[in-house]
Amino acid sequence: MKRLITAAILSIFLVLCGTGSAMAQGPKPWIFSWGVSHWDDLNFEKPYLEPGKEPHNSQWSHIDWAPQDWLNQYDYELTLISDFYRAEIITDQYVRRAWFGLGTEIIPVLEVGPAFYRLGGQDKRRVTDTFDEVYGITGSKMFGMFVLEDSITGRQIGTYSQYGLAIQ
Repeated sequence: MKRLITAAILSIFLVLCGTGSAMAQGPKPWIFSWGVSHWDDLNFEKPYLEPGKEPHNSQWSHIDWAPQDWLNQYDYELTLISDFYRAEIITDQYVRRAWFGLGTEIIPVLEVGPAFYRLGGQDKRRVTDTFDEVYGITGSKMFGMFVLEDSITGRQIGTYSQYGLAIQ
């Protein structure tokens, strides 16, 4: 009986040693569990293209881009805007009157289509920057900002002002 218990304990010990905790998936308890090549090239600066915790207004502030980079590719500025319409990035633009406490306000509205949602955050900002550059909405005293609305639901999805694009 004593031999049987000793053999059982020995076999359990050998099985546990044979599984190799260093080869198991999951966090390793010490540095020697990982191979040497695992630590190479870990000094990267930006692991993701679009960090998830940074707000839209400051997310791309370090990237040097201007609407003229796109507009210089066309002979006429409205050709680029018509290309936005053709791609269904923009579907309509109009001015809406809204009633507030002391009277009416005129609010410019940019209606965006389904292709606008497929753009990345940086390109959404570039489209609205270019639209503002062509029409000069945020530079005028009368308006100063415009509203983005969904073309299908008619709901407001964001605003664009002198501070940039703010998507809700």
